[in-house]
Amino acid sequence: MKHASLIFLSFLVFTFLLLSKISFSANSLTISLNSSKVWWQDGILASGTLLDAGNNPINNALVEVKISGTTQCSDTTNATGQWDCSFTAPNEIDIYTVTAQNDTTTASTTLTVAPNYGATPVGTIDRVVYEVPMLIQDLTGKIKQIFVRITVWQGA
Repeated sequence: MKHASLIFLSFLVFTFLLLSKISFSANSLTISLNSSKVWWQDGILASGTLLDAGNNPINNALVEVKISGTTQCSDTTNATGQWDCSFTAPNEIDIYTVTAQNDTTTASTTLTVAPNYGATPVGTIDRVVYEVPMLIQDLTGKIKQIFVRITVWQGA
């Protein structure tokens, strides 16, 4: 009986050592955007890499880029595991989670859609931002100066 227990214990130790050398890590997917803060309707380039558990590129795999579950664009990875695709920013001002998804893994980043104010508006669509100072009277009777910003843009 002692002999059988010793054999069983040796089997367990051998199995543990064998399994400890096996890697259970999954594929890795990255995503980056050419800009993380854009105006609505701006063009955005998403790109990244898909690697297997051994950090080897995965070729010919479909990657979909989604916002709120809706596919914005997709691409197939090349021989180095790289992918890229372009989509248009949503029309609503908000902070969005942009997800790159493959059938084995996902990755995400954030995208802020909001106007940028400055001397020259930036983006891919012609825009003009007018800033007009105004005086208002609040509920307590105090007069305050505010700035009203009006954005005019011409779509592509």
